[in-house]
Amino acid sequence: MKKITSILLSMLLLFACVNISAQNTITVELNANKLEFDTPPVNISDRVLVPVRAIFEAMGATVLWDETTKTVTSTLGETTVTMTIDSDILTVNDQKKTLDVSPTIVSDRTMVPARAVAESFGATVSWDAANNKVEIFTEDFLARAQDMKTHRSTKSLSTDGVHTASDFSISYFDEDQYKIKINANDGTDFEIESAYKSDSPYYAVMSVRADIYQGTDYPMTDEYAQSLAESTAQIVSATLVYGKVTTIGEDDFIEIHYKRPAISGNIDDHEAEVLIYTTVKNGVVYTITYTHYGRVPKKVSADINYMINTLVIH
Repeated sequence: MKKITSILLSMLLLFACVNISAQNTITVELNANKLEFDTPPVNISDRVLVPVRAIFEAMGATVLWDETTKTVTSTLGETTVTMTIDSDILTVNDQKKTLDVSPTIVSDRTMVPARAVAESFGATVSWDAANNKVEIFTEDFLARAQDMKTHRSTKSLSTDGVHTASDFSISYFDEDQYKIKINANDGTDFEIESAYKSDSPYYAVMSVRADIYQGTDYPMTDEYAQSLAESTAQIVSATLVYGKVTTIGEDDFIEIHYKRPAISGNIDDHEAEVLIYTTVKNGVVYTITYTHYGRVPKKVSADINYMINTLVIH
């Protein structure tokens, strides 16, 4: 299936594009997991504000709200953070800090500055302007990331008199819960699985493969990505979520997200979610496929999403 998907994408890259509107939605990721909010993040004075309970609880902190004083108090481990609506003072374990933007109320939700909140609990925060995204990584996650291993894949490619070579590297978590496969018979260059045992309530697999590309150059635009995504979803009889352009490392990729019925025995009542990233460089089409279904732990999805973003095409 993975090989067929890659070939289909190579063919579909030649299709005409359709018009869609640009997406300006702000997203927030914690340890490479996208956070879901009932009230979307807002940008005030170049600072991203998010719903207080969602961000604190995602980090594993407790949340207490005092309606009388309009004050929120959150505790994680030995750290306690206090903020009050319309006050620019943030207190961390009795240490007072001045905020660039005060907490406020939006659509009956208390909104707090994402960077200040996350950094108060020792997390690292960055802003991905290209994708309108806040990226937050906790200390524990970054400590695990320091122990990742890196695989580099190179191979010669030839077809119909055309010759080229692929060359990429990807880092991965070398832990017991993951199974690594390299240079599989189906043409996959690198694959990592989690919960591949038959009694697991979930399954997650990410693979990378490189194939020779014989099409013509195509525009890296959201409009074209949506067109490609629609064609792909139709061919595999899936429900399309979106198609857009995203950046991995130094390269732009077309990102396709669709859902299809699961086919694995004990979790066949769950939809399978598929993320495909594809790009062409030096005559080679590189395709990342991430498939997951069932009750995938946040740790696993965070790990795989983080690994995807370590891909480097040389």
